[in-house]
Amino acid sequence: MEALGMNPNNLALDCNDAKGDGGAYEWLVQKLSALSSVTQQGDDPDAMLGSDAVLLARLLLEEQLLDGGRSNGRGGKYGGVYHPSTERREGSSNVGSRPLTVGEIYANWSELRDVTRMKYPAMEESAEGSLKRQDPLPKIRQQLRELYSAAGQKEVQSNLPPTWQFLTHDILFDYSQSNGESMHLRQGVVLLLGHDAHIPLALQSLSLLGCDVDVASDVDFSYDGETRNAVCIKSSDGATDLAMKVHVTTSENVQRWLEDEENKKDDDSSLLLVVPKEEETQSSMIEQIVASIGRASEENCRRDTFVMHSSLEVLRRCKRFLGEDPPLLSQGLRTCVYAKRANAAVSLLLPEWSDNVHPADQNVAEMDPWMNTVSDEQFLELVSARITAPLA
Repeated sequence: MEALGMNPNNLALDCNDAKGDGGAYEWLVQKLSALSSVTQQGDDPDAMLGSDAVLLARLLLEEQLLDGGRSNGRGGKYGGVYHPSTERREGSSNVGSRPLTVGEIYANWSELRDVTRMKYPAMEESAEGSLKRQDPLPKIRQQLRELYSAAGQKEVQSNLPPTWQFLTHDILFDYSQSNGESMHLRQGVVLLLGHDAHIPLALQSLSLLGCDVDVASDVDFSYDGETRNAVCIKSSDGATDLAMKVHVTTSENVQRWLEDEENKKDDDSSLLLVVPKEEETQSSMIEQIVASIGRASEENCRRDTFVMHSSLEVLRRCKRFLGEDPPLLSQGLRTCVYAKRANAAVSLLLPEWSDNVHPADQNVAEMDPWMNTVSDEQFLELVSARITAPLA
């Protein structure tokens, strides 16, 4: 990075000021953002943790360094965004030499990821003083865990709300049950986390919603430098009498939580965050949760379950446990009856508004009989409806 005129100390998880270093790394932020549809996709914990984004950043930096500054200062819609804005260097030919484009990386990422992982190993010194090539993934996982933990400890600026804040409010809270002095959580809302390292950042983000976050967890997590299984996080607003109960658990405990929620009053509901166990995939978690919902449902009442995920690969893998029967059209959605529970109807949803959903993925989902693409307005209509249809 220093060879490219970039100060690594100025890079952080939230690059709100991409021009803070004279715009030296603005091109990198732009390119990583444009390729979030490949780095934030996948079914395994490594993909969800963000390991692919680290490998991509390494590839982009190396490509730019090998370019020798020939692409610097290019104008136009592409060059002005995805190349450094510094002056071009003279004396080198432009023919046949340039960094890979965003489209080329998108189309060939699976191969490029494997090549990058092998080409840039982690170097460790042995007891004899010689250097050994090691798989970089363990080091990447360790560094990402530390970054997420540090991000969860930082104070979140209330004047810089996340883009999902208003949508999250409408999805999580049932305003029809509100009396003006309290907010009621919708029952049966389950949020999946990609990795247990995301717990501190997720909890800190929930504190932006204008209420304290009262957390009880079946999983130990790091917060404020300590290992905890319970914590109360004050709202970013400071003074509030409102509190949100959050329970953190693994997929195998979801049924017990659902049964407890059925016996609670609306004003005592909690939000469930589900984290994967070691090496557990997102699709396996979803299958376990769907099965738990089916077992917790009354036999003569159908439970509609909406599975929303921004990874097309995860939704594809979810199709395998839905059975081979063709989906039915229900409420304008392609809906499958869960093969193991006739009273559990499942709809697979790909969000149109997510930044890491590529238009090509939307096209694939629209053509797949087992999937649906939905806008934020459509999704809000689905979760707001309280219609229980008895089975024939």
